[in-house]
Amino acid sequence: MIRKHHLAVTALCLCLSGKAAGSDIVISEVLADPHSESKGEFVELYNAGDEPVDLDGWPLGDSRDVNDTIMDFTGPHDIGLAGTVLAPGAYALVVDPDYEGAYNVRVGAEGDPASLLMLTVKGDRTLGNGLGNSQDLVFIKKDDITIDQFAWTESAGGNGISWERPRLDLPVDAANLLSSEHPDGSTPGFRNSTSNDPPALPEPEEPGEPIVPEEPQEPGGPEDPDEPTEPETPTGPVDPDEPTEPGEPGNPNEPVEPGEPDEPVEPTEPTEPVDPDEPNEPVEPDVPADPLDPVDPDEPNEPVEPDEPAEPQEPMDPDETDGPTEPETPTGPVDPTEPMPPQNADRSLENVFINEIMFNPGPNRTEWIELHNRGRTEIDLAGSSLKLDHVDRARLISSDRLVIEGQGFLVIAHDAVLFHETYPGFAGIAVEAVGGWERLRNSGARLLLLDAGGITIHDAEYDEESNPDPGRSVELVNPDFEPQIWGPSADPEGSTPGRRNALNVTHIPDGVSLHVANNPFSPDGDNYEDICLVTVELPASHGILHAMVFDISGRFLKTLIDQTAVASRHVFSWDGTDQHGRSLPVGPYILYVEQMLPTLDKLTASKHVVVIASSP
Repeated sequence: MIRKHHLAVTALCLCLSGKAAGSDIVISEVLADPHSESKGEFVELYNAGDEPVDLDGWPLGDSRDVNDTIMDFTGPHDIGLAGTVLAPGAYALVVDPDYEGAYNVRVGAEGDPASLLMLTVKGDRTLGNGLGNSQDLVFIKKDDITIDQFAWTESAGGNGISWERPRLDLPVDAANLLSSEHPDGSTPGFRNSTSNDPPALPEPEEPGEPIVPEEPQEPGGPEDPDEPTEPETPTGPVDPDEPTEPGEPGNPNEPVEPGEPDEPVEPTEPTEPVDPDEPNEPVEPDVPADPLDPVDPDEPNEPVEPDEPAEPQEPMDPDETDGPTEPETPTGPVDPTEPMPPQNADRSLENVFINEIMFNPGPNRTEWIELHNRGRTEIDLAGSSLKLDHVDRARLISSDRLVIEGQGFLVIAHDAVLFHETYPGFAGIAVEAVGGWERLRNSGARLLLLDAGGITIHDAEYDEESNPDPGRSVELVNPDFEPQIWGPSADPEGSTPGRRNALNVTHIPDGVSLHVANNPFSPDGDNYEDICLVTVELPASHGILHAMVFDISGRFLKTLIDQTAVASRHVFSWDGTDQHGRSLPVGPYILYVEQMLPTLDKLTASKHVVVIASSP
């Protein structure tokens, strides 16, 4: 084995640091409902700190079993580092003691085995008391202190689908718990498919921008109001000036009548308001001729009329949002109430598309069409229909409520009973269209998915060349590719109803590429670099792969892949044995790979040297 001195280096780091940042260990993902209940459950840990942490002996359990502790996994399928020390920014995968390598290929292709720890628990044969599929809580402790916990109250979506924690810096709750969006259902040992940590980074930049609004405050915003206030003050007195004009203070001053104002001392009350500041108020003695009208002074007290001058302040509001505010209020209550429902419906229906078609099922089998909801929320397909381009009539799928779950699949079959008999492992929903079934022509056709209003939501076109074998479906490679790319299923069973398409890839390369990981490798059974991983990428949606191993003299030793239909990206491995399962001696070997691309009418071949190394 080509051993790296991981333990020695990590131990030195621990000594230099002086402490282990145990509080930075978080539970990032849990798979409670694997395809193999006793061998496929896992709990993924992540070290979010800056220092390595030794997890040996830490209690890890669930709501029904609190006695398990962490230890190094040393089974035959261990591909991680030796030991229990988790480096900063690295993942640890805690698997069942009887783990059989279900995730090794995925980890090798998308993770980093050079930094991954593969751990398990001692004291039991399962994680916790067997993690609950629909409800449970996993915890990890150190020195009787709970470091982190991860709870869920429903299924993540079915067999093989994990619960992920999008934000590792936040606790697990309803807002921070999502079903994995990875095509294979989980992300063991590598970044979560739902991770949204990066968006949190730009937040500190926004608070710096408020400096800009400070500038409008500096331009002397108060000065402007000072100027308008002056006109407001004149406008205020203008009203009192007008009533004084009829009295013309000059005339009342000449008559001796000013003696009378002494009697109406009551006008002193009006002096309390701002009006007394104006000298013109003595005009009120003109009114005292009717002194019994003291109600007039009461009126000046009442003059909410000065409040009326406040009405000019109302134009101030219109200056800011005269027209906009009023139309916004009507549009707010009216538009959202009516158009919003159809908008929501349109957006949700856009997440539904035709994902797989079985148009040539072979004898004693039934035709079917699979729909997939790529969104997170359920969608009601009531009123939706399917239509073939060469037929005028659309076939109604369902007139009643028919829900397709978020991230879920739904099959419309010609014969639902026969479909379930053909695919006994299918756990999803299969229905027959209430409007009847239109036979799918083997020669090809264009299929339309329509909403309740008859609008085309998605269309799929297939032809006879896209699937030459009866019993094999045609699959959509990726709904985001333009134009659409379809191809025959690369699944060994010929189709993938209710699960991820075998052809699904995120990109198609420009040319053939082949990458060999763990080369040299040492298949000595020590669980470290025991297998050689080979990743092939093809410049097409699918292809036919053939791989063999020869010794250095050209003698055939083993067939690794025998004319197998594969997707654009395919991973396989070699364990260092020959065709009869016998271990081969140390030395170089030739890996020969052929790629046939039917859609490009092209055949390519390549040779690669792979070395079996000895253990030190």
